[in-house]
Amino acid sequence: MSVVTAADSAPMPSQTLSPVHSANVLRAPALWWRIAIVLVILVGLFSGSHKVLFFTVQSSAIAAGFFAVAAYFMLVRRTADAPAPRVRGAVTLYLLMTMLISHFVNNDGENPIPGILSASSPEDLLSNRSVFLLHYVAPIMVLLDWLLFGPKGVVRYREALLWLIYPLGYILIVMARAVVLPEASDLFPYGFLDPVGKGYGGVWAWVGGLAVGVIVLSMLLVAIDRGLARLSSKAAARG
Repeated sequence: MSVVTAADSAPMPSQTLSPVHSANVLRAPALWWRIAIVLVILVGLFSGSHKVLFFTVQSSAIAAGFFAVAAYFMLVRRTADAPAPRVRGAVTLYLLMTMLISHFVNNDGENPIPGILSASSPEDLLSNRSVFLLHYVAPIMVLLDWLLFGPKGVVRYREALLWLIYPLGYILIVMARAVVLPEASDLFPYGFLDPVGKGYGGVWAWVGGLAVGVIVLSMLLVAIDRGLARLSSKAAARG
């Protein structure tokens, strides 16, 4: 914990929104990239059969809403930077969680490409492509947004820990729902939450392991962001 505190206290370059002419905002790659993220997520959500119970659907809807609002405020404020960088960090984390857990835990690292090229029926092909957009394309686009566009160096390590509240709350609600409504469909939307065969102790062991991975991922996102901010500051000073 002391390492985090020391890193938090390190001076970072001042980050402010830089107003530009409205015409320049329309030429900003960040604006159109964020609009593209919204479109990709909407196509993924509406081209398949997705239930709100699933974390993928919830996190994707949150991401689409955030980037739609971000694009709006970029235009209103005439800035190439997105608002609410801490929320952008949370959105990035949630979509990366979706991709990594889906790929490595739910699908055992199976290559998704064959499924989007051919399937047993047109319906399955559409479903596979819809899932591919939400599980792979959107998360990678959001990660690139975090790496390439501003603002940078705003989020602190201890603030990133707040990003864990939503995933933890999601798991608690799912488990409580299973107890209160045992007859509900899709009782456990993800296999690692199902106690059958491993008991609740096994479930919480899985959750604990995933929580450690998510914490590491959130810290890595902040570390990269702060590192990029320092590089940008040094480059500006030399220029």
